[in-house]
Amino acid sequence: GKGATINLTRVETELLDLQDISGFAIFYFNSSEEAKKKSAAIATPTAFKIPAGTKRKTIWVRVEDKSALKCYTVESFDIFLNDPPPVDELEDVVECESYILPQLTYGNYFTGSGGTGTPLFAGDVITKSGTYYIFNGPDENGCTNESSFDVT
Repeated sequence: GKGATINLTRVETELLDLQDISGFAIFYFNSSEEAKKKSAAIATPTAFKIPAGTKRKTIWVRVEDKSALKCYTVESFDIFLNDPPPVDELEDVVECESYILPQLTYGNYFTGSGGTGTPLFAGDVITKSGTYYIFNGPDENGCTNESSFDVT
């Protein structure tokens, strides 16, 4: 996998169960020690990068009461990275008359990205140039995957 970029701030309303978040300062950390000391906060929590190969990452959150800075709590949550479902990949095709869609192992053909547009099937004859998509998902984790190829 390519790793992932996650917006950590999406957890704020859920995790912190705060009616009015404006009274609090929220910081994100890679360890509980950093969160307690308030050192080395994650600089861009809205675009936190998780390296490829990571399956689980714990993030520590420090919530401070803006009106009483000595009052704070430290919470944590885990991010689980699931592999996307497999999807077949086809090379771009150049044909004079038509192209017959081959059988797929993983995924289904569509004329639009994200499983949209018209569904197509193995054996269908393509006579129109364009980009065609192979889409698979969502799987049991809600993950999807897609590839595309051009027919000329």
